[in-house]
Amino acid sequence: METEMTNENGVSGEHVKCPSCAAEMVYSPEENMLICPYCGSRREIAVSDAAIEEHAFENSQSRPEEWGVSTKVIHCSNCGANMVAESNITAQVCAYCGSPMISQSENADSVPPESLIPFKISSDTAKQYFKDWVKSRFYAPRALREQNRLQERLRGVYVPHFTYDCNTESDYHAQAGTHYHSTEMVSVMRDGKSVMESRAVTRTSWAPVSGHFSHGFDDVLILASKNIDDNLIRLEYNLKELVPYQKEYLYSFLAENNSISREDCWKSAQGIIERNLRDKIRRSIAADEVKDLTFSTSYRNITFKSVLLPVWISSYLFKGKTYRFMVNGQSGEVKGNSPVSGLRVFLSILVALIVTGFCFALNPLLGGVAMVVSAMILFHLGSRKPKKDKKKG
Repeated sequence: METEMTNENGVSGEHVKCPSCAAEMVYSPEENMLICPYCGSRREIAVSDAAIEEHAFENSQSRPEEWGVSTKVIHCSNCGANMVAESNITAQVCAYCGSPMISQSENADSVPPESLIPFKISSDTAKQYFKDWVKSRFYAPRALREQNRLQERLRGVYVPHFTYDCNTESDYHAQAGTHYHSTEMVSVMRDGKSVMESRAVTRTSWAPVSGHFSHGFDDVLILASKNIDDNLIRLEYNLKELVPYQKEYLYSFLAENNSISREDCWKSAQGIIERNLRDKIRRSIAADEVKDLTFSTSYRNITFKSVLLPVWISSYLFKGKTYRFMVNGQSGEVKGNSPVSGLRVFLSILVALIVTGFCFALNPLLGGVAMVVSAMILFHLGSRKPKKDKKKG
């Protein structure tokens, strides 16, 4: 059954009660249903047959009935994140910065989502990935590797994104190069004497070209959160698994309001599209080489949708600095950053130099090989990934 609840600001919402013990049910990622955390009762989520619509860019987006009614917005006064949670949830720790300073936000100035990818990786699985990841950080300080309680800060958050579709029409100009072969006479030394010999050379003939290029783009995905550095931590998703927004998927999870507007996200999407177009136009020109490519693009039929994508996030404080670890809630992909032990790096380089120097003393060729192998080992230790169970939801 569903019971209406009211939070401290009068925002009402509905929460599924366990039919056996009346406790509130939560969403189970690995079972894709609601379960009771106390007695284990289960309830399937009715699959919505609503279509996931693309909206014309100039139009506003409709608001799902539950968004802002059965949810509330909570604001982190430390990092500024605005999170959306079921109205009976009181957040105590910010998923992004780990700050306990959470206050009620009066306004939810956001583009409401109409679709999402539900969590498929459970909290326990994500915590194990966290442990494995920390252990895999060879250059991480020992104190970090021994902090077994770090994974307790792991929070499941639906992170806002926009996707964009469009058709493009581009006029381009470039220099097209065609290779041809010729023979030239060069002076070479033979038996101590300078003699002239012929040599085959490859030359390039350049000619101006221009043309028109048409291409359509589908689901260009752009992060709409300022709380994640997309250049540092970029997660990939299979958008074919998007489902219509349903409030049940948010039970026991948080969802962040978009902190980057759809207009600014569209500018980011244009940057991705134009880099992609530059490569496609270059390949479309029938030439051996292409240089000085310039083009201008017009956009037609621009549509967008606002989506929520699942991320398990751990923000932890180590020696006064905040570090972040993330697990893709759909695939289990692991990304993160961590502190580096200067002592471990120094000792690793010192050992590599000693081994390389010893090999050079034996044989310069062996020393060169040892140098390359040592560099590869140091790089591997610094970038190795934790071993994970390949079987994912």
